[in-house]
Amino acid sequence: MRPLPTDYEATLARAVDQAPLARQIADETAGQIDNVFLVGCGGSYCAGSVAHYLLETSCAAISVFHMTSSEFVRRNPARLGSRSLVVTGSHSGSTRETLDAVKLARSAGAARVVGLTRSPESELAAAVDNAFTYQSEKVVWQPKQMMLLQLCLALMSHAGSGDVAVEAAFSALAAMPQALPQAVAQQDDASHRIAERLQHHPVNYVLASGPNYGAAYGLAMCYLQEMQWMHAAAFNAGEFFHGAFEMATEEQPFLVIMGEDATRPECERAIEFLGRWSPHSETIDSRALDLPGIAADQRGLATPVLLMALVSRIAAHFEDVRGHDLDLRRYMGVVPY
Repeated sequence: MRPLPTDYEATLARAVDQAPLARQIADETAGQIDNVFLVGCGGSYCAGSVAHYLLETSCAAISVFHMTSSEFVRRNPARLGSRSLVVTGSHSGSTRETLDAVKLARSAGAARVVGLTRSPESELAAAVDNAFTYQSEKVVWQPKQMMLLQLCLALMSHAGSGDVAVEAAFSALAAMPQALPQAVAQQDDASHRIAERLQHHPVNYVLASGPNYGAAYGLAMCYLQEMQWMHAAAFNAGEFFHGAFEMATEEQPFLVIMGEDATRPECERAIEFLGRWSPHSETIDSRALDLPGIAADQRGLATPVLLMALVSRIAAHFEDVRGHDLDLRRYMGVVPY
């Protein structure tokens, strides 16, 4: 069983340390931004779900759009222009579709183009106005989420934050480097049991809602399909009852990833249904875990980052119980595509 990366806490702390850059960008663009585009592929796309949710539910002055890099380029959104902030992500910094997205943003005259990437020396970092970097090869999704949240909170400090207490939210994120490893360890035995129970099923269905949908999508596509070569699919828990629930049977389990935001009742409804018709289903519930240093009224903001951390960790448990290396690929980086 592979342990947590040795730079886990340090990488999260590095993300927190870039809060001043988020505030600088917000200060420099104050009054100039009407819309934000969150753009990326794979894990970088998944990481944007929490920032999308935060801006969409708490900042009436800024419209927010979340899409894959290739869709962004092909769609060429009509609202992309001089009052747009475009936030792009690529771990390697060389993802072709994301670099094309930067070019489109530039050609449209975006007010600011920002990147999230591993290395400050990457091609993406060189192509954008400002780059947030986490400098870790293994700790990826959580620092991206945290830096995106810090940027959104900084924007909201100028544009309006609804019911969100911006400085309290910054403080909650500052506590994450210590809180997340403890919560992941607290869940570890349960994560291992889930991997053991789900490993032999022909297909695994993953449900989540609101800001946590990125975790469900990432587990199904990036970890189970890409890294474990397992059949999997993710669904929004609210959409579950409009088709996917027909797959609930005595033999077919589901995995429900449940947070503490306003969409939690969607997952609770799905869990109640699955308890009657798919009794072998599993749940990962952030409410069962401790987050020391994070106030109770900030858990809705923090728990999507926690759930993404748990998804990353459960992938290591699948690797352990199945003996299938997470780094093995058939096609990605192996053949032309």
